[in-house]
Amino acid sequence: MLKQIIHGVEVTRIARPGKLYRVGRRLDSEGLWYDAKGNETGLIHTIKGAAAAALPMGPSDVFKLDNTTWQSVTNSLLNLKNWFSLEDMRQLIEREYELLEIETTGHAHFKFPTYAHEVFSPQQLVAVKTLDVRLLYPELS
Repeated sequence: MLKQIIHGVEVTRIARPGKLYRVGRRLDSEGLWYDAKGNETGLIHTIKGAAAAALPMGPSDVFKLDNTTWQSVTNSLLNLKNWFSLEDMRQLIEREYELLEIETTGHAHFKFPTYAHEVFSPQQLVAVKTLDVRLLYPELS
């Protein structure tokens, strides 16, 4: 592991294969804060009552580190419940968002002053698999 402070963010690079998890769209890699090119979308703020909208995920040059676009993920499926409630997921499914398992050759951990999370870059991507959302939210039918 290599740790650096870049743009005021502690960046830890993890050079081992792994599986990461994300709520997103496979079709276009659209995220809830940023699009696939790293442009801010603000879509999270259109989800009524979304607790994750309060996360301070404003623009940061660290998301374009190494001339790539880093995408936010969690290192465990259960951690996604800290970001998205059952009601959030209902709304996201209606908008064609999916529960994704992402296999990578490595990833990074970004530690901001008020929060931290894992990220990966497209160059580290091995495979993306859509998971049944009921694995995480069995109440959904």
